[in-house]
Amino acid sequence: MLLELAGYPLRPTRQPGESLAGFVSRHFGTNGHWMPEALHHAITTLYRSESAVRREEAWALIRRLTGQDSTEDRRLWLDQRFSLPEAGPKRKGRSWQRAILSPIRVCPRCLAEQGVHLALWELPLVSICPLHDCLLLQHCQCGRGLTWPSMGPDWTCRCGQSLTTLVSPPASPALGRLTRLVAETSGLHTPSWAPDVERRVATHLRQTYALVFWLQELLQCIHEVSRGHATHERTTDERLGRLLKDWPDGLECRLLRLLRIRHHRERGNVFLLLDDKHPTRRLLDYLADAGSQTDLPAGAYLVAHRVLAHFASPIGEARVLVFNPALSIEERQARLGLLMRWWSSLRPWIEVSDTLPQVAISPTPYFESLDAQFRVLLLNVLVGAATAQVSPEHFRRFAQAWPPGRPLPADCGHDVFIQAFDAQLRTVSSAHLQYLCELACHAAGVTRAAV
Repeated sequence: MLLELAGYPLRPTRQPGESLAGFVSRHFGTNGHWMPEALHHAITTLYRSESAVRREEAWALIRRLTGQDSTEDRRLWLDQRFSLPEAGPKRKGRSWQRAILSPIRVCPRCLAEQGVHLALWELPLVSICPLHDCLLLQHCQCGRGLTWPSMGPDWTCRCGQSLTTLVSPPASPALGRLTRLVAETSGLHTPSWAPDVERRVATHLRQTYALVFWLQELLQCIHEVSRGHATHERTTDERLGRLLKDWPDGLECRLLRLLRIRHHRERGNVFLLLDDKHPTRRLLDYLADAGSQTDLPAGAYLVAHRVLAHFASPIGEARVLVFNPALSIEERQARLGLLMRWWSSLRPWIEVSDTLPQVAISPTPYFESLDAQFRVLLLNVLVGAATAQVSPEHFRRFAQAWPPGRPLPADCGHDVFIQAFDAQLRTVSSAHLQYLCELACHAAGVTRAAV
């Protein structure tokens, strides 16, 4: 039969920020005992069971034995249930989102200074001590994993080694960033550490773990776009921490830089048409999907919106037809400006008609659409010719074959010009469109494969 804690001669007081399992272990250790297996099983059930009934039963046993009804423990382990994977489809990929109970993690310096095991160390993704910037240890010097049933009095391992004498290596800044994100939103008391409220990324734990899960999936997209290039981080947690650097502007800059490098071989093109399997398309689609998730912090939505807006094309569906990521906004505006001025030299050979043909409402230019491919090809060839200052005389036959209509606007913005350009191309047949591409490629001295 288990004896209530109040029945022991020494009854230590639970300290602010101390974990429930740590307090129970310290209570028995102070009285020279090991934690009973039944009590350890109840704490394990409370921390990790997916059954609400079993958690309530375990909580009732723990509350009776400890004589305490901590509102903080109930919030963490019964009400919010942040530590368990979400139900339904979101379960996949969230196995990491569980409390760390065995092996336990400790900071030797905190144990020496405060003598308690902090609840913060049990939270998922907390791998360092934010007070001392060192890694939390899970093994004793003898090589054994640290567990509550094997924890001796005064924080000693089964081998007799005092955990306060262990040496913990320093942690990387990326891991520190990830740990502080969790600590700032945990609501747990952490001695001698003041969270930076002004730069807080999320507001509560559920939002924090939702953001980390979103970033975890984003890493997969980044890996595809970067073609598997090696990263400086050794672990997934370090890569996640790096994405949080200078949040949210740092993530936006990294995504833009990544896509710029990914498409540097296509610098000659202003527009790109992305198929469904293209890594860049999948990355942009994933960012666009952020708007459908209601549990992300505002910074994630801001990053997604800015990146998508950066590549948005005035023609075609977003994420299908985009501005080339390898070009800066200034570069693409300069090239489009050259196209507008160069196009004015073709006007004398373009037939003008007072009766404008009806502009066909073309479907969204998916990659499988040959018309969409030829329109993008033609645009890129003409921009290339204007940038290379190819003589308009070479494009005389092309201009004469251009569909009749009013001259394209000269004194207007780049987006208006491109929209008018594309609208005229949508009035011609597929065969005529291909003929225009053949004439443009011949005049520019390029082949379709080179564009």
